[in-house]
Amino acid sequence: MSHKQGRYVEYDNQPGKLRYGVDAAAGSAAQAAVEERFGSTQVWLQDSLSEITQKVNTDPATTTVSVNVTGDEIQDAIDASSPGDIIEVTNAGPYNPIVFPTHELTIRSTNDTQISGAQCVSFPDGAQNQILSGFEFPSGGYSTPAPNNTGAAISFVTNQCKLDKVIIHDCEFQEISGNGSAVMMCYHWTVGGDNYAAQQLLSENSDRMAFIDCRFTQAAKGAGVEGGALTLRGFNNAVVLGCQLDQVGENPRGIQLLNCVDLLVLNNECSNIGPGIGNGEGIKLDKFGSPDPSFRTTGRIEGNICHDCIEGIDADDFTDVLIINNLCYDNIDEGISVDDTGIADVVKNECRGNANGIRYESGSSGVYYGNRCYANTSNNYLIQSDYVENADVWLLGVEPL
Repeated sequence: MSHKQGRYVEYDNQPGKLRYGVDAAAGSAAQAAVEERFGSTQVWLQDSLSEITQKVNTDPATTTVSVNVTGDEIQDAIDASSPGDIIEVTNAGPYNPIVFPTHELTIRSTNDTQISGAQCVSFPDGAQNQILSGFEFPSGGYSTPAPNNTGAAISFVTNQCKLDKVIIHDCEFQEISGNGSAVMMCYHWTVGGDNYAAQQLLSENSDRMAFIDCRFTQAAKGAGVEGGALTLRGFNNAVVLGCQLDQVGENPRGIQLLNCVDLLVLNNECSNIGPGIGNGEGIKLDKFGSPDPSFRTTGRIEGNICHDCIEGIDADDFTDVLIINNLCYDNIDEGISVDDTGIADVVKNECRGNANGIRYESGSSGVYYGNRCYANTSNNYLIQSDYVENADVWLLGVEPL
């Protein structure tokens, strides 16, 4: 096991990404700089929670949908809506699929309203300032062959769509009868040819999308091409908060985030993800296609619980993330894994009952400190990279368990 230890390191491929130095003061300053990077996402999250409190729980509805005759009443209300309207649905449904407009709109259910169909809720290019709250997507209600962008319960209308400030709140996604994923929102993700590995530019990313307090049960099935129950590709300041993912299905991941910048994945629980064929991660961070080599998925992965998966949390190619205060236990392979060219600071996590607690693969890099890894069946720490620093000894004054 080889470490670069006892000196300040600033990696050439990520200038300005501070690493830990020779003393605790330098380490603390570096940690503060790392955490500061995610300040804008934290502000957007607080704004999102304030909007939910206001538009979902407080503001009166401007339109109420209470009669279910043909199944199209929600879409009729959408088509007649004005910017800033709140549509309240009081009937349990089921209703037919809906398409949001581009203008500001809140659609909320007071009765666990069901929407069913091949593409339950979709967003067009230019959608902004929108909330969907309190809906259910029932068993067998949606199907799409991954990695096609359309057809999932939540998706874009077509490929190459961008949105800004959209919140999915308190929604439940249940068992899929076909092949696909509950949420598949990806810029230019199509099957075959050059489109499959399309060049992605940072300017093409959507901005500010949040999934808050949502539940996914058997919400992906047969997604054989890198699928996930909740998949986002090409987003800045995306938030996944307080979601539960259980028994996701055959082969896919739980939360999958690709080519995204300044993510915040906070206080989610991922359980029983898999079995998979090389997949089955509770939380997967990666690149997709052929982005510019300098373009990395970045963000903060904090306070999540991942158990009984193939892997708990996996930071793969072209990532640069902070993984902090997570609990990963009873996973078949690793609790936390940093693979290939991934960069990750793995800080103050607990990993137990996995095959390996924390694993850094050859070619990966980062700093790990303050973690508690114990009772893992193969290795508590499996460090295969020459570019990893262990700051436990001199920063916190404790040896790894």
